[in-house]
Amino acid sequence: MFRSPEVTDDGYDLLSKTGLDKKIQENWEKISSSIPHKHRAEDYEIEDILNNTNLPSPRRENIQNWLNGRSEFDRTADGLFTVSGVVTDEILSKEEMLNVEKLGVRNLGELDTLLAAYVLTKYWDNPLLRKYYVWRSPGIKTRIHGDSNGDLDVHQIDTKTRAFGLFGNLPEGGIKTSYGYWPTLVAIALKYADTVGVEIPEVKNWQEFMKQYGWDGKIIDPGLNGVGYQDFAYNYSEEIIAQLPDKIDNKAIKKRFFGMMRPHASQDITYLPIITAEQQLMICTNYKSAKSEKANIKIRVYSEELLFTESVIIPKEDAHHLFKGAVHGIMTNQSRTSPCYLAYMMWEYDQLKAGRPADEIRTEGHEKFRGW
Repeated sequence: MFRSPEVTDDGYDLLSKTGLDKKIQENWEKISSSIPHKHRAEDYEIEDILNNTNLPSPRRENIQNWLNGRSEFDRTADGLFTVSGVVTDEILSKEEMLNVEKLGVRNLGELDTLLAAYVLTKYWDNPLLRKYYVWRSPGIKTRIHGDSNGDLDVHQIDTKTRAFGLFGNLPEGGIKTSYGYWPTLVAIALKYADTVGVEIPEVKNWQEFMKQYGWDGKIIDPGLNGVGYQDFAYNYSEEIIAQLPDKIDNKAIKKRFFGMMRPHASQDITYLPIITAEQQLMICTNYKSAKSEKANIKIRVYSEELLFTESVIIPKEDAHHLFKGAVHGIMTNQSRTSPCYLAYMMWEYDQLKAGRPADEIRTEGHEKFRGW
């Protein structure tokens, strides 16, 4: 099955340096209208392109390389789009296409795929289209979104790898947790930021931030039936995020670890946030860790020692993106958590920051925001 290539950091740098990204933006309406909205490329579409006697030889070779060894069922419309040169033809003249090496690419075929990969990514990552929350950091591209069941998906792509040049099917990873962990991800962002001492501007004005998504101002305690964070105030007060190198044994530090998550209907797989020695947030998993060469993080969880593998990395300066992405998913109905339950957790957080004890907060919250 064809998978649309992703643009690397080097690819983005080239697009910016040459101004090709601006040319795409200037012609975005026409370019985006040419993006296919079907799965399979039709035979006649491929033949029409190859029968063009004026088709540049580097482009013809690129298309033939795409076709070779690919069954008719793997000839996707997006795949044809990446090699057809549709985007290149829109923003460059014929004279410019004769000298594409001056732009920093090897040939026209490479440029065709780079531009198409950039356009497809720009189009499909549009939050108005798919509701994804997407951001790029040096070497990393992260998406946060919900699936059809409301489960949480944090997906990352390695965009720094030199082996892929300007684009490619880049290494990826991520976590997939049950729908109940959306507010937990918000809480992890809060706890992480407080632990490493970074500010999330949206937290200071969380009510205004939520109102931008249409929140009506209601705050309701999720109680025993709502999909919220039932014990947030207590857990936030009594637990810590595991930290490398010396706070990864809960028996030794006599603390429970904050922010543990699991996939839907699985008690064997654990996701655990860890703060690295460089103060990055690393979300690790013990999934298949016994067979993985990368499972090199040994952590004692409860009384059991487990091997963990890195799944997601959040740079310190991106704590606000983690918070905003988790809130975005809740506020755009990608989860099963009601905004009023998220607001309750944020109210609890305000009370904690004011120095109030968790038991006192819980008692007042149950009475003040009773909604069951």
